[in-house]
Amino acid sequence: MMLITIHNKLEPFSHISPVAALLPNTLYQVTIYPTLIVFKNFEKTEEFKLFLDLKGPVEPFTIFLDLEKKGLTVKGFSQEGYFCYHLFANEEKVSLLLEKGPKSGIDYSGFKKGTILPKHTLDLPIKPAFPKPTKETLSLGMNKALDFDMIKRRADLKEIFPIWYRLAELIVDQPKTNVGTAKLLENCQELIEKKDRVNLEKAFLKVFKAAFFGMMVPRLNDEYQGIVPLEEKHGASPIYILKEGAKLIRSMFFMESENTFSILPSLPVGFHSGRFINIQTAFGSLDIEWSKKLLRQMVFKAAKDFSLKLNLQKPIDTFRVRLHKKDKGKNYLADDVIPIKANTAYFFDRFQK
Repeated sequence: MMLITIHNKLEPFSHISPVAALLPNTLYQVTIYPTLIVFKNFEKTEEFKLFLDLKGPVEPFTIFLDLEKKGLTVKGFSQEGYFCYHLFANEEKVSLLLEKGPKSGIDYSGFKKGTILPKHTLDLPIKPAFPKPTKETLSLGMNKALDFDMIKRRADLKEIFPIWYRLAELIVDQPKTNVGTAKLLENCQELIEKKDRVNLEKAFLKVFKAAFFGMMVPRLNDEYQGIVPLEEKHGASPIYILKEGAKLIRSMFFMESENTFSILPSLPVGFHSGRFINIQTAFGSLDIEWSKKLLRQMVFKAAKDFSLKLNLQKPIDTFRVRLHKKDKGKNYLADDVIPIKANTAYFFDRFQK
């Protein structure tokens, strides 16, 4: 079977303390220091702290935002030895699991009395918030280590977009807002609607620099960078920036209208190659791959009978559709309608000028 897959793991990390990150499947920002964890609720202004009795300096010290296992992992060496703990949510609760620690365990205070011993779990006063997962995954041809401090320095959307998109899938929707840095998304949407492939990267980089800090934590102020004016926020949630930004990112690679699939409708000029898999449509699941800025192949797993119309990139005039690898297939013109049968996989290739 012909498949389009993505093997790169999305696990950005940072060695610099403190670092802020979103805890997947919750509405909490977590700021992590070697001996302190601060939990802040995005829905409310409340926060609580967990103090860890570790002897420093803690070197090396690494915080991982694991977007595969959907949690945060912290590792390091204190003066008493190696430690590693995980923060994660399940359907019922949010927990801290100490996987490895000094022989005496890790004492904690500021939460309740006691000691976290190796392999023990501490339940936290946080309510899980699970979105409906789709497992849509984006890759833009980058294979560098996801050191987020270097990612911010390089400011390359080919590294940023896959992280942004996956993280947004792990956070529930929040009400629309158009204050502060959220206003910058309006320009991105206008450029997508105009199919302005030249200026899209610059517009999204502006959003990234103004509206995010830590490891992709959204904010409504730009921390005095002069990008957006200061104004009252009145309880608006910055999570909207993460979620709406992801929807706009998706629309650059795929759009759907009735029985028409638009493939790479607003591909930025710098995105030479990439893959977008498990795209959920009204009629089934779609995987796409492109190289040299042009669509290379697609796999569509149909769930319904329908007639498919493709809206392809302008240089493409013809393509082939097959049902299996040894099938010679049938050639179609770009404007042709393709009959689709439910519970069937279709393989598209030979996209030619």
